[in-house]
Amino acid sequence: APAGKVPIDLQGKQYQVKIPKIGEGENGIVFDYEEDSRSVLKFAKPRPYSREHLREEYEVTDFFLKHRIPVPRILESDPYGSYMIKEKLAGDSLAKIYDDLGPPGTPLHQRVRNEVETFVGRLIELFSRYPETKTSVSPNNIFVLLAGNDCRCLLVDTGPAPLHDYSGFVFNHYWE
Repeated sequence: APAGKVPIDLQGKQYQVKIPKIGEGENGIVFDYEEDSRSVLKFAKPRPYSREHLREEYEVTDFFLKHRIPVPRILESDPYGSYMIKEKLAGDSLAKIYDDLGPPGTPLHQRVRNEVETFVGRLIELFSRYPETKTSVSPNNIFVLLAGNDCRCLLVDTGPAPLHDYSGFVFNHYWE
């Protein structure tokens, strides 16, 4: 599809949505938009389950913020779960950067691996205590922010994934 902009109206506000999309999951599609480069528009796919998923994502995002898990804040949403405006995260997905980390013994590879292992471990521990907050720890959902020698992880998609079973999770299998 050619790049461009599509005007839309959301609750009386006009937005210029940039095409093509920047991301897509099972329940939503994410776009940049002209009015604010620091946030993104996420639209539910056109089915009731996806709209319910976005409404739940709002609640789960609040839970993660209260538990000091770095996630994008929801700046605006509608009560029907049709869309939300979320902060745009810095960094890149683990899936995108993994092959550029170098061999396993290198300092960068080890630093990122250690940080991701700690971060995912914190998430899975929270999921065991609060199963209703389970979300996907897919490498697409973990963003890594590298700045000098500092490495931080962020959870980009807080949409609930209640059927995910982390009881047998082994980080070494996840990483390889």
